[in-house]
Amino acid sequence: MASFIKASEKKWSATAALYIRYFEQYTVAMGATLLTNLKLRFHDKEALRVIECGSGAGALAVEISRQLLLDSPSAASPHQLTIVDLSESMMDIAKSRLGGSALQPTTVTADATALPFPDASFDRYICNMTVHYAPNADAFLQEASRVLAPGGLAGFTVWGREEFSPAFTTLPSVKKKLGLVKEPAPDAAPSRSNFHMGEDDDALRQRVLAAGFSSCVIWHSPSVLEATSAEGYADTMIEGANSTKQEVLGWSEDMQATFRAEVVDAAAARLERGEPMALDVCYCVAQK
Repeated sequence: MASFIKASEKKWSATAALYIRYFEQYTVAMGATLLTNLKLRFHDKEALRVIECGSGAGALAVEISRQLLLDSPSAASPHQLTIVDLSESMMDIAKSRLGGSALQPTTVTADATALPFPDASFDRYICNMTVHYAPNADAFLQEASRVLAPGGLAGFTVWGREEFSPAFTTLPSVKKKLGLVKEPAPDAAPSRSNFHMGEDDDALRQRVLAAGFSSCVIWHSPSVLEATSAEGYADTMIEGANSTKQEVLGWSEDMQATFRAEVVDAAAARLERGEPMALDVCYCVAQK
């Protein structure tokens, strides 16, 4: 786990600006959809204690704060917001974005599988596009249940079904077509797809219930990354994802040009059929 934390901090320190420029708008939209089912407004509590884990640069936390303040906009709002992330770099950006909020959210740099809070500390738990990256997703879910008060609500989003996610399967398909997929080393640990949690709704529901929740509802919806421009899609996926960008830069200039052209052609063919470049998003709302 220590190596994962160190690697995550290094990754997000290097890619925060790219993430904000190319992907944040989409992940915030996913999170906003999740919030509509977590009853941040019109509930029976005088003061709602909310935690967001994997808060990144704080864009969704800004929206959470806005919703909590809609019915009590004064500086004396009774609600509490705590945001948690592994990355100091991301947390610094979040602090600057939330500095003017009347809620004055608490910011904590911590591992979401070992949160520094007592049992039943929160009424709402939010985790957007994060838990599927965790080395131990079940420990992540168990910790969410532990810090949530009885009757509290938790919301998660994860990558959904691979077959409905051309936004994230097109580049791997092109790499395979061009013979650019490297064979893993014989002693390498098996790789795990980012789709591993959202492919099977029944299995995910059982994992959530086993973590300590009493109920769990799951649904899917597409997040459209590009609906009009194949070139724009290529920019987002090649320039915006730092690991992909660095891999492509390691190829010859001819191969870089060929790869990009193939990606553009594949996206253009889909868009011309009236089909967007989308990620299938799996939404999960659970009650303690």
